[in-house]
Amino acid sequence: MALAGAAMLAGCQAGAGAPTVVSSASPSASPSFACPIVEGQEPPEGCVPYDPQLMMDVNERYRDHMPIGAEAFAPAQAAADAVRPVLEDLRADGAYPPDAVRAILEGAGLQEVAVSDGPAIVYFDSTGPAGGCVFGWVNEDEVEVEVAGPIMDGACVAAVGH
Repeated sequence: MALAGAAMLAGCQAGAGAPTVVSSASPSASPSFACPIVEGQEPPEGCVPYDPQLMMDVNERYRDHMPIGAEAFAPAQAAADAVRPVLEDLRADGAYPPDAVRAILEGAGLQEVAVSDGPAIVYFDSTGPAGGCVFGWVNEDEVEVEVAGPIMDGACVAAVGH
């Protein structure tokens, strides 16, 4: 042990010889680009093959809703069940202004209510009384109210344009 330590210290002295690089590996090509898998064809040399459909599917996963527990789902579902007939009455009257939709949702105990309108439709999303999401829309033909967990990016619905 002492000899090994002395030998190591000797190598650290000023004026010691230049380090020696020893390599037994021969240079090899490593993958340098990605290319889609084409059935019946071998990928070219240097290619990292990928499945383009799988990549597109994975890219859309942020829209998938996460599961929520019963403790959050039950109160959110109760709120959804309470607002659905009131929104239906509003729709049947032929007018469903965003402020009225917001008031109905907030009146049912929903939180963080967001309402946006487009041509002949009002979209909404909110957080349930104990978590989860209550979201949907009102238009001249229907009222849609759904309960689910937040989407993968944490929001209740995907941002417009995504």
